[in-house]
Amino acid sequence: MNKKLIISSAILATVLSTGLAFAEDQELYNTWDGSKNASKITYEYKPDSLFEVHTKVGYVTDLKLKPGENITYMAAGDTSRWLIDKSTVAGVTHVYIKPIAKGIMTNLIINTSSHSYRLLIDEGSGFSAIVEFSFPKEEMQKQLLKPMPLTKEEKTFNEIFTTKDKYGRRSLKKINRHYKVKKHGRFDDDILPEEIFDDGTRTYFKMPQSNKYDLPTLYLVDDSGKLSLVNYRTRSDYFVADRVFTKARLKYSNKKWIDVTPVKPEETSDNDSERTSN
Repeated sequence: MNKKLIISSAILATVLSTGLAFAEDQELYNTWDGSKNASKITYEYKPDSLFEVHTKVGYVTDLKLKPGENITYMAAGDTSRWLIDKSTVAGVTHVYIKPIAKGIMTNLIINTSSHSYRLLIDEGSGFSAIVEFSFPKEEMQKQLLKPMPLTKEEKTFNEIFTTKDKYGRRSLKKINRHYKVKKHGRFDDDILPEEIFDDGTRTYFKMPQSNKYDLPTLYLVDDSGKLSLVNYRTRSDYFVADRVFTKARLKYSNKKWIDVTPVKPEETSDNDSERTSN
């Protein structure tokens, strides 16, 4: 079953209310543009902007990248008066920035597997102990592109009517609906299965929702007429048997049951005592 991606109105409202989709990016973001928590400054990442980082002689500034990123290249305008190092802690890359002279300034570019961070670093304007980035636009886009959770009915449809290949792609199963139903005894048709079909491996009996109490027992009928109890499981309104029958019996009581047999399409009939499921 092909499912279209559905954009939640709640998510869309969040996008509009926060202005994430329409905010104009600044050329330079200073520390007061970020959010402060304890000794940490958090900037909202902008791919085409500069971010100011304040350093201090005798101290190291810890710059944290997005978890899971790996640095592919780093370049600084002034490499003689700045010490720059890196390490990885629990999957998070840290870049350590330390000036070795007072009153200096340069730029630093850090390229990773998924982002380019462009920093304007100076000494003496203050001290940024920890600097990190948030990515609300990317997280929002991920949520927008994420399929909505399947309903119970959709999950049942996928399980019964579709198959999945090794790449996770779903396609409709080939379904055989050519079955003949013969009633024995007197009872109302509204307790009979609404559908009977197989997919070559399993047989499915869709029971009417109105029948909650008068449910049958499933048997295999062999060539001599002997009955063998068949285990089945329920999925929503369906009885699911892990086999295909040459003849099955849904027994409601000792006096009423139906026999179910597969037939060729040209052999189907429809009268008071016999009917096909399709």
